[in-house]
Amino acid sequence: MTTATGVKYETRSVKTVRGLEARTRAKLEKEGWEFVSQEQGTVRSELTFRRPKPETPWKLVGAGGGLLALLFVGSLIASAFGGGGSSNSSAEALPSPTPSLVVETQAQTAPTEATVPAEATTPSAEPPTPAPVVTAIEPQAKVEDTTCNIDENFGKCLYGQTAIYEDSRRSGDKVLLEITVQEPQEFEPGKDADFASTTLGGTQEKGADNLYFDVTIKNLSEGVVLGRSDVELVANSAMDGDFDVRSVQDDVVEAYWDAKLEPGQSSTLRSGWNFNDASEPTFKVRIDGLGGNSVTFSHN
Repeated sequence: MTTATGVKYETRSVKTVRGLEARTRAKLEKEGWEFVSQEQGTVRSELTFRRPKPETPWKLVGAGGGLLALLFVGSLIASAFGGGGSSNSSAEALPSPTPSLVVETQAQTAPTEATVPAEATTPSAEPPTPAPVVTAIEPQAKVEDTTCNIDENFGKCLYGQTAIYEDSRRSGDKVLLEITVQEPQEFEPGKDADFASTTLGGTQEKGADNLYFDVTIKNLSEGVVLGRSDVELVANSAMDGDFDVRSVQDDVVEAYWDAKLEPGQSSTLRSGWNFNDASEPTFKVRIDGLGGNSVTFSHN
């Protein structure tokens, strides 16, 4: 990257989730920012941009200052001439007796005018115009932004969206659920945290990254109970896949879904996971095992 001599820059730092750096960079470059550097964290990346500072229009500033100076000098000259004229006129008026008569006449007529009732104080017959009433209209959230149709999206949704899950069991009972998974957050497991002994891929060493996912499931079915064993939670990442992650349990996070939902009930669980590399994490909620379907949540 080359820097022009004598050019001053302003900088801007933006944090974004890993995997969305290209989108954020393209957006800011359209606004005139130049990409400088990128620092990657476990879940988020920090991008730094710069652009030249706008130059101060010194010529216009100088012209404006000169105009103000001219106006100031002109006002002083006008004040000087105006003051001399008023003193001359007062000197010429002293010999004349007429002003005293005028003042005396005004003094005599002043009480007469004061005794006349003023019609201007009569209240107006027209009622005052009421002030307009302003009603604030709250913006409504778009349904398509918060609800995910897993049939149209092939079982894929974004973090923060609510997936509408519909399926039929072998018994013929229809399962209707609302499933929401919030964006993953970094956390530090407690000293007494329990980690899965090995990952599905056989790795025994714990990874360096820890994330939790807030999962909410609401049972909207009629007569269908969602048991603890009917829900399976699986996290993965672009590097680890499904095999090199392990579940974590302590006082804050849970390793497995542990709620029984009657029709109309809902529950939220904080699911904890340990990764070797947590870049571009995804989270899968599987219902009814192999006999059901699953929903996968991600950033894009």
